[in-house]
Amino acid sequence: MSDILVFISILLFSLTLVVLYLFFKTKKENLVLIDENKSMFSQLNEANLKASTLEVRLDETIKASKEKFEFLENSKQNLKLEFGKLANDILELNKQKIDEQTKQNIEAIIKPFGKEITDFKDQVNKLYFEESKDRNILKHEIDGLKNLSLKISEDANNLSKALKSQVKTQGIWGEMILKNVLEYSGLKEGAEYTSEVALRNDENKSYRPDVIINLPDNRHIIIDAKTSLVGYERYMSATNDEDKLIASKEHLESIKSHIKFLSDKDYPKLLGINSLDFVFMFIPIESALILALESDSSLLKSSQDKKVFLVTPTTLISALKVVENIWQFQKRSKNAEEIAVSATKLYDKFAVFVEVFEKIGNQLNTVQGSYDSAKKTLIDGRGNLVGQFEKLKEMGLTPSKSLPKVTED
Repeated sequence: MSDILVFISILLFSLTLVVLYLFFKTKKENLVLIDENKSMFSQLNEANLKASTLEVRLDETIKASKEKFEFLENSKQNLKLEFGKLANDILELNKQKIDEQTKQNIEAIIKPFGKEITDFKDQVNKLYFEESKDRNILKHEIDGLKNLSLKISEDANNLSKALKSQVKTQGIWGEMILKNVLEYSGLKEGAEYTSEVALRNDENKSYRPDVIINLPDNRHIIIDAKTSLVGYERYMSATNDEDKLIASKEHLESIKSHIKFLSDKDYPKLLGINSLDFVFMFIPIESALILALESDSSLLKSSQDKKVFLVTPTTLISALKVVENIWQFQKRSKNAEEIAVSATKLYDKFAVFVEVFEKIGNQLNTVQGSYDSAKKTLIDGRGNLVGQFEKLKEMGLTPSKSLPKVTED
């Protein structure tokens, strides 16, 4: 009987150990998943905060542009009224008719001046329209960021199949995820980025980067999406700690090997592009990078020392949003420069108009002086011609016509 009790006790003790082992193993895995989720939500919240900040700045810019537009519109109306009044005053001068050439000179000045005002208004309207469009795009992108984590989760459902396939299949899957991230970031293929472009180095060796991001001033960023995740898949499929440890080491070595591979390629020295002196190494699964960092906390620094930056969908989106904002700022800066050029031309035209208007005034004063002098000789002055001719008539001259009565102005 005592043997049976001993056996039962041993059996119960063993079962307890098994239950405890399973409990702690499950708890550990849950903690890992919780840490991964916290990291993803933290990065997503950071991206949302940046997007909100950009939206506030865009609202302020739009408000300022609207005030400038209203000011320019009012100025245009005032200028139209003043120029209309000025033209009427000039044409109604009763002292001297302005010859046809003078009229043509005035029209030649006023017409281009009016055109400059219209062009200036059109450019301001264009800038205001683009900023309004940017605001709508930004709101759309904020919604996209909120849905991004859901999309990444859906893509992750296909990960297990891709990871169990050949390395080439993994690469295709990684490129697909990268393309989705680029689309979410608002970049357009063929404009802000290009894919699979054949390039050569100074030794005429051929290279084909996965993606080249185009920056203003003809600068570029290269992104590689061919990271192998075989070790990560084995880690996720492992059923014991020993297998997980072996798989995690294999995964880390695979990441390091690809970092060295990209560093040795020296993409920034390729001909035909002006790349920044680093490469983005895209890892399509957040937890795959976290697993590698758990195995080697210095991985990020060592990769950056080799001019290779490790990025995941979340971190890459934040970087690409900066790129998109740079492009938008570049476009707005270009429009602002065009407006400044138009404003300069507008000022120059107005200066010419004022100069010619002053000349017209001087000419009118000269004509008025000549008119007054001639009138004095003819009518007003001592010994004027009209008086002398009238005396001749009084002395018996019998002309067939009489002098018209000339009155003072």
